[in-house]
Amino acid sequence: MASINPLNQVLGLRLSKHLLRRASFRYSKQDIDTLATMSVAAAVDQLFSVVPNPIAEPQDPQDAIPYWIDNVPLQNITSDNRKKSYVKGVWMYNGISSASIKHKLMLFLFNQFTVSSTTGKSTQLYDYLELLDYYAFGSVQDLALKVTFDNLMLKYLDNNTNSKNNPNENYARELLELFTIGKGPQVAPGNYTNYTEEDIIQASKVLTGLRSDNSRSFLDADTGLPTGYINYSKHDLNDKTFSAPFQNSTIIGSSSVSDVVREISDFLALIFNQTATATHICRRLYRFFVKDNINNEVESDIITPMAATLRQNNFELVPVVKQLLKSEHFYDKDDTNASDEVIGALIKSPLQLLTEIITLFDVNIPDPDSDAVNFYRKFCHGFLGQKYFPASGMPLFEPSSVAGYPAYYQVPNYSRYWFDSATIIGRYKLFESFITGRNQVAGNTALIGFTFNVVDCVTTNSLFTDPENPETLVRDLVDYIFPESIDSDRFNYFYQDIFLDGMMPYNWTTAWNDFILNQDDSVVKPRLEQLFTFLINSPEFQTY
Repeated sequence: MASINPLNQVLGLRLSKHLLRRASFRYSKQDIDTLATMSVAAAVDQLFSVVPNPIAEPQDPQDAIPYWIDNVPLQNITSDNRKKSYVKGVWMYNGISSASIKHKLMLFLFNQFTVSSTTGKSTQLYDYLELLDYYAFGSVQDLALKVTFDNLMLKYLDNNTNSKNNPNENYARELLELFTIGKGPQVAPGNYTNYTEEDIIQASKVLTGLRSDNSRSFLDADTGLPTGYINYSKHDLNDKTFSAPFQNSTIIGSSSVSDVVREISDFLALIFNQTATATHICRRLYRFFVKDNINNEVESDIITPMAATLRQNNFELVPVVKQLLKSEHFYDKDDTNASDEVIGALIKSPLQLLTEIITLFDVNIPDPDSDAVNFYRKFCHGFLGQKYFPASGMPLFEPSSVAGYPAYYQVPNYSRYWFDSATIIGRYKLFESFITGRNQVAGNTALIGFTFNVVDCVTTNSLFTDPENPETLVRDLVDYIFPESIDSDRFNYFYQDIFLDGMMPYNWTTAWNDFILNQDDSVVKPRLEQLFTFLINSPEFQTY
């Protein structure tokens, strides 16, 4: 029986790995070991600590005005695709800088309120991500209001062209269908149980008159972030009456510019007062943090109590996500059925794969402050933005549709969409690019801004307790990089066939000691590179 009851025990290594992978983009041995000694409740609470972002804003080291966000008018921004890569790179860098759940929640909210960075300017992408940052530990209902006025969202779904004489239903439709209440079963033409086509029409009227602003001069009173504005002459001043799913409620038309905000708030209150809204959001949370399949048992025993928690807490994310991450169900402790395990049930996204490798092995990516050209130009834009993310199926903050990335919503494969014949090369060439220092994803061998030395990693990373002992070295690796233990046959495959590859164990010990004495890594380096590459590209490492 699926149980939302809290798990009362110390995490230990296995559950610590699971929690940290699912709830943070930082996956280091130090963080794993720290959480492993803590109770489930204390570990989860620690992940919700408020940690400032180490990099406040990106820079463009190739530009005469490197810090352009607040200093360059939108119409004067040049090389904007490059700058968008820099915004995304700083977001990722901040996400791996601490073991916090904040950036995971930001990614969840991005998939909940989807935009695309192909729309608008880099500065507007930055503002949108700052909005998600502000509400990552806040209320989804409050965010729904703020994102309605966000400049990137206004442009992306065309609500900046929505006028009383020429209504545009795009944003109203997606706000209902995807962002909040979700479609129920279609019970009649134009009736989707939770709302109707007439509700979309009425909602679009509520949302008339909003306009995007390129001056960044309109600032939200709560967040301090730039917003769009209200063109009152374009707003429909009439009352708007909704259908039976919303109790045939009427929203009184506005009598002033400020009253338009009241109208929109009243409409959102209608949506969030429906139990279906909390249920829809909790299903999305479950698929993001736990696993793809929601059966009847999970629906009744996990989703229903989560939805109640979300409603009782005014749609604040923190209480419901903590409830989920502290539950027996999240750790596979609510039954003994091995066919429906949570641990190892998801395929890693390209972002998860990237951040795990960087943080577990302490990969020496360039520092954005002291090595800006290599970090921004070569790594963030040249490699990640132009090659790795597109090739691996996750152009960052550029999903192919307003529904977000298919891995988070598309039946029946869900996270399996991350791994197919079109994306496998991008995934498998990632680590090869790191150890060669050149882009191997597209085969153009352009420099990526750094070279990862696997020998230095084994020498300095606390992951490795006794590098001269080959069996211990391999054991140290598999214990931390895989979500579950592997059997002896699988271990011997990595140890004997891949790592030693005909070498006797004492030969490795001799070679390692020679390296320590003479700094000649000609024997140990290719062995280690082969081992790391096979482990990272193994099926076990692709899941979490």
